[in-house]
Amino acid sequence: MRVSLTSIPVEDPIAAHRVYTELFGFKSERFELEAELAVVTASDGGASTSLLLEPMGAEFVRDFQKKVYDSGLPIIVFGVDDLPAEVERLKQAGLIFREDLANPDWEMENLFEDSCGNIVMLQANEKASSVRLNQIVNDRDYIEWYFEFGQIEYREAFAGTFTGPYDPCIAGYIY
Repeated sequence: MRVSLTSIPVEDPIAAHRVYTELFGFKSERFELEAELAVVTASDGGASTSLLLEPMGAEFVRDFQKKVYDSGLPIIVFGVDDLPAEVERLKQAGLIFREDLANPDWEMENLFEDSCGNIVMLQANEKASSVRLNQIVNDRDYIEWYFEFGQIEYREAFAGTFTGPYDPCIAGYIY
């Protein structure tokens, strides 16, 4: 079994499609302007996971995306073959790298804003399948999700109780 499709919330799927294809180098798998449907995949030709650039229509999706962004965490991790060259290329293209969010102890480096409302992380391909981030938290109120093989474990303490449904688009339960 493997992941064939996952999604990330974006402010504008049409603009995100342009960024993810023209700047990041993904290829367009499905693009329907009228339906605001944008799906991209890796351009290397191998078997890969498709990425749905999903509009933030529902309030819980906007809340989820905002909490991840405000926490300074990447919404997704991309693996690249030549990390220094890719970082330099994206900086030259005008993307904002967030050195203030770097945490080498958690292997969180090379974080940048995708210009679509998210923080993205780059890793060298040999590391991209084994990322593991942990944060000490209040053991009563937290969000927890896993993203193994490009997988992240993250727990965030909240002042109050946050509840919600299981959502396969965000890969876990929201407690």
